[in-house]
Amino acid sequence: MNLDISDKSLPVYEALASSVRHKIIQLLANRPMNIRELAEAVGLTSAIVSMHVKKLEKAAIISTSMQPG
Repeated sequence: MNLDISDKSLPVYEALASSVRHKIIQLLANRPMNIRELAEAVGLTSAIVSMHVKKLEKAAIISTSMQPG
């Protein structure tokens, strides 16, 4: 098995090191969700879920978009 252990891969490994982020990835694989919906689904506050989402974005595992409100 080849693992990329360069500095550019560290955000990916960090992002995958959380069971909460695994759950977020699973939820988003089914359908787009906003922070509030994700927070309800994982039982955490929106602020904490936002922090997890930012780590997933930094690792380029997910991308977000601002929806007109």
